[in-house]
Amino acid sequence: MSLPQAISRNPIAIEDISITLTDYIAVDEGPFNPASPAHKGARYNVQVRYDDGEIKVMTGNLVPHLTQAQIDGLMGFMDDLRTKAESEILP
Repeated sequence: MSLPQAISRNPIAIEDISITLTDYIAVDEGPFNPASPAHKGARYNVQVRYDDGEIKVMTGNLVPHLTQAQIDGLMGFMDDLRTKAESEILP
């Protein structure tokens, strides 16, 4: 009796794409520890549909795929959004 044959599949479409931008503030970790540095990040989720109907989600760090100009633009956007949140949400 022969072994079952492997089923090949091919990606046929890109479905939903989502991006998460983060801007974590520095946090004081105690009286003897300096504040941790602030951190900004960008992650992606891309849904890939295969010819068998299955959808797999590819996720990862978006930053290595961006140009410096794109990074600068997103960082400026996040800075503006933080300023807006602080001025409109805080008393």
